Amino acid sequence: MSKCGCKKLKRTKDNHKVVCKPKCNKCPKECTCGCNEFIYVNNTSTPLTVTPGNSLSFNNPPSPLIGDGIQFNAGSSYLTITEAGVYSYNYYIIYNNVITTALFLNGKELPGSRYGNIAGHVILTGQGIFIVKCKDVPGVLQLQAVSQIIIPAGIVPPPVNASLFVNRIN
Repeated sequence: MSKCGCKKLKRTKDNHKVVCKPKCNKCPKECTCGCNEFIYVNNTSTPLTVTPGNSLSFNNPPSPLIGDGIQFNAGSSYLTITEAGVYSYNYYIIYNNVITTALFLNGKELPGSRYGNIAGHVILTGQGIFIVKCKDVPGVLQLQAVSQIIIPAGIVPPPVNASLFVNRIN
């Protein structure tokens, strides 16, 4: 064990790293994980307007949800990340106006996560990689409107109009 209660890395028979759970906010270098964790959430509520500074909510339960390092409650506007690591993300929004969005972790915009569109397009996508350090756990991850988002009324049954996929890659 290290000073803060973090166990040394162990390897499974197939040479994968075992999750290391620190007991404090100081994480030694050996606290890394090779486990794959991911979550996919989406929204089918229409019509929907998200004003600048507010987060897009996702009304459908996570499917799939692998691992316990990412948590979500249906209807929430945020994911909770409980494990330090390197994560990738993809998001899609079907909209009815010119929009700009960004991904935020603990209230701070993630570098390179701000995406916008031009008039005439109807799908905005964003993707990238971010690091969650031990001191940032638990982390609140939000897809936030930088400009107003208007999601038009859909068809029946309602299609997915916004989705967020987060994958722990290290």
